[in-house]
Order: sequence, then structure tokens, then C-alpha cells
Amino acid sequence: MRIAALAGQVVARAELTQTAVPYVTALRDELGESCHLCVPSYLSVLCLVHAPARQGGDCRPHLRELIPAHSTASGKALLAWRNSWSNAVLEQPLESFTGRTLTGPEALRRQLGHTRARGYAIEDREYAQDTRGIAAPVLSSTGEAIAAVAVVATTTRLPTETIATVAEAVIRAATALSSAPSRSQGGTE
Repeated sequence: MRIAALAGQVVARAELTQTAVPYVTALRDELGESCHLCVPSYLSVLCLVHAPARQGGDCRPHLRELIPAHSTASGKALLAWRNSWSNAVLEQPLESFTGRTLTGPEALRRQLGHTRARGYAIEDREYAQDTRGIAAPVLSSTGEAIAAVAVVATTTRLPTETIATVAEAVIRAATALSSAPSRSQGGTE
């Protein structure tokens, strides 16, 4: 049943996927690192577009890979701008992937509040020990996130002092995709 549900989501989001490819690819070309577009999928996020890093060091998620929402930049960007979905996810037991993974609902809610305030999500060695990610929401006309655009790289290729600069590029890409005339406005929780 879960595979059928995922297949239905991919088909329903085909227009968004096609529209997003040039934005995700341009972001990868600008930053040189793995970039992707993810959408909510039950308690996880699903990667619909993946542009691998230009010079090795390709990071997850890969195309059609499900990743946890609570410990990834894409997932946190979606959780921060999808209240009902966020509540459903945070009511479930959450898995710890590294010593830095937050699994407590209240701590995650505080982090999501910081995410909304700054306009982007950060993953700092929470899903994989040696990776860092930055994601921004693709918003519908109602202000709800329908997807997230993200960059993920090793911590050496995405040091903390570059986060603000990289975040600006990710936000620009997500904002441009939010304004794209032919993207899907729907959302599936």
C-alpha cells in the first residue's frame, strides 16, 4: 500500500517535478553541491529531483529516496511550514540517527520556530554524521510548503561559516520556484 501511495504522489506531482528540474540544477551549478527537491510523504520526505554534486561528494537523498522529516533540512523546512503535517509527524516516536538528532517534540517545535524566523532549515550532522544541509520551502499561494529545495554536502564542503551565504542561494531558488507559473499548487500529507 505504501508503494502505491508513493507512486500516486509522484504522478500527482509530475508538473511540480518537471518545473523544479531547472531550478534545482541551476542551484547545483551555482553551489557545486548535491541539490534536491523533496515533498512530504506520510511521516517522511520523498526526493523528486536530485542534481548530484559536480565534483564527487554526492550526498543523500537520491532520486525517489525516502528520508526522515525530523532530521533533515528538507524535512524540517516542510515541517516548519505545514502545521497539521508537522503535528502528525511530531506525535510519532522519532528515530535518532546520530548523537545530534533531536527526537523530542518540544525541542523540535522550538527548532522549527527558529527555522520559520530565519526563512530556512539547517541540518547539522543530524541524519548522517558527516553531512550538513540547508533547505527552504516552496510555498503555495496560501503560504503552505508544498516542497523544499535543499543543498546537502559534507561538513568540510559546507562549513558553518558559509551557511548564511549558501542559505541565500537556496532561498532564492525556492522563492523563484514558488513563483513559477506552471508548478503544482497541491499538497499531500
